[in-house]
Amino acid sequence: MGDPGAVPLRRLSNAEYNCTIRDLTGVDLQPAREFPADGAAGEGFTNAAEALTDISPALLSKYLNAAKEIADHAVLLPEGFRFSAGKTRRDWTDESTSRLREFYKGYSPDGRLHFQPYLIATIKHRTALIAGTISLKDAASQEKLNPKYLAALWQTLTDKTPSTPLDLVRERWRTATEKDTPAIAGEIKAWQTALWKFVLVGSYRYGNLTPPGAQRPRHFRCPAA
Repeated sequence: MGDPGAVPLRRLSNAEYNCTIRDLTGVDLQPAREFPADGAAGEGFTNAAEALTDISPALLSKYLNAAKEIADHAVLLPEGFRFSAGKTRRDWTDESTSRLREFYKGYSPDGRLHFQPYLIATIKHRTALIAGTISLKDAASQEKLNPKYLAALWQTLTDKTPSTPLDLVRERWRTATEKDTPAIAGEIKAWQTALWKFVLVGSYRYGNLTPPGAQRPRHFRCPAA
């Protein structure tokens, strides 16, 4: 092969820069969308080294602004950081919620974990599980359930720790058959309705529906301190 000659030091083209940031962050942020178009030089290619050797002050400013824009998409985590398509906490929360819903879709069509199939599985495999002839993981696999949540329900139903509502459910569960599942599930739902309450906090508990920091109506007057 012949000597290709000197290879000038050059910047990335706009397309290369976009692809590089996408590969590094995992998010297609398109940071070069505000950059001027790359020249095609005499060869007709936008990634020719001779056309990418110079950086004007205006382009350098765009690179700095692009870097700040990319940094705004960084989400700090206890174990490090990740990048998000959004830049606000609300966007990050929505992304996390969306991932949770997507996870639960594999076990429930509406994104909620329904406990009745898990309850049926504990009754169906109760004797084998107590005897140790089948594991919770195998039972979950047979019934196409999440082994983690099946194990949690099994632990709750077999726990010896006294509990006023759970003791009643456990007593019925020990002798129940699969056809008794709807009745036991109804009893559990009744306890959930009675025990699970949402408690309003802050100003919302007094009927004030104006979010903190929002502009209050003009007729509202704060009491004198």
